[in-house]
Amino acid sequence: VSVIVPNYNHEKYLPERLRSITGQTYENMEIILLDDASTDNSRAILQNFSSEERRAHFIPNTQNSGSTFKQWRKGLSHARGKYVWVAESDDAAEPAFLETLVEKLEANPGLSLAYCQLQMMSLNGEKLGTPEEPWLSEIDPLRWNTDFVNDGIDEIRRSLVVKNTMLNASSVVFRNAEGIADLVDDSMRFCADWLFWVRLLQRGGVAYIAKPLSQWRIHSSNARKRPPGELEWLEGERVLLEAIEILKMTPPERDRILLDFLRKCWKWRIEAVPLERESVPKK
Repeated sequence: VSVIVPNYNHEKYLPERLRSITGQTYENMEIILLDDASTDNSRAILQNFSSEERRAHFIPNTQNSGSTFKQWRKGLSHARGKYVWVAESDDAAEPAFLETLVEKLEANPGLSLAYCQLQMMSLNGEKLGTPEEPWLSEIDPLRWNTDFVNDGIDEIRRSLVVKNTMLNASSVVFRNAEGIADLVDDSMRFCADWLFWVRLLQRGGVAYIAKPLSQWRIHSSNARKRPPGELEWLEGERVLLEAIEILKMTPPERDRILLDFLRKCWKWRIEAVPLERESVPKK
């Protein structure tokens, strides 16, 4: 497994993340450490780790790229493993994470990827539950309660043409392939992961493990420079149009999908207005 750790200014969370990688019960890995010209102490932490961990190599940027997904492409271009895990630098994982997902991929050669249930956590590591309610239950209230394996095209039809159901890359292990870095659209700032999953599922199937083996730290995204709903619409429409083309949907089906997504984006924008007003300093 090639473990890619893209980092920017996460010195506070890096030690926990790195411990959760070296603590995996599956040990056959290379660890690709990336740093996007952090201004905190991240570089020193990663440099020290790479000097002590024989499986790690550190590839820092001298200038900030401004894009998580440019880091993804860089990491993928260096990945030599049969499988890839993008282990985001502020997240963590249970020791059995890799062993469980790699075992599923090994047993099913037709799968492009496997992912697991998420355990959300606060900035200080407090457990916050899982994202089934309400994000996934809107599609199906029961489906993500149990393990499943599905054909990739059918998974796009059932889930990813509605919304991104693989919410955090740290919960996913995918099969490496020649040219896989080119599947990452680094012109996007918010939805490139969603599009990447769609493109992978065009190539093969998916497995889901209903165990919270990956921890997702929740905080405001560095990618968000526009109001809630706006980036989702601008980039999400591109994802949906590609998924619609893969599924060969009719014009009425296409219009229904896009209209439903526009309504969701508008709803997110409306819901954000009171929060934005509260954040404005009072005179």
